[in-house]
Amino acid sequence: MRSTWEDLAEVKALVIDEEYQGQRLGRKIVEFCIDEARALGLTKAFALTYRPGFFKALGFREVPKSELPHKVWNECIHCVKFPNCGEIAVSIDLADV
Repeated sequence: MRSTWEDLAEVKALVIDEEYQGQRLGRKIVEFCIDEARALGLTKAFALTYRPGFFKALGFREVPKSELPHKVWNECIHCVKFPNCGEIAVSIDLADV
């Protein structure tokens, strides 16, 4: 997790090696990140993902990328896959978790 703005954290670069998938490690990492974000006083978290179902199972909801702060796009516009990367934006209100 990285805190990107005053009230917003990003779950970024989460990958579990195939050998360890199915052991709930990804879930535990995201839950830890959510707990840490709350402890820091943050109110929201988001991720850009190719696996929105994983995040939805943790309480995130799919949102339009346009709802994310413009600073998110600073990295995106420099990506070789921009603008057609296929990542889905998901967000969670930490008060709801």
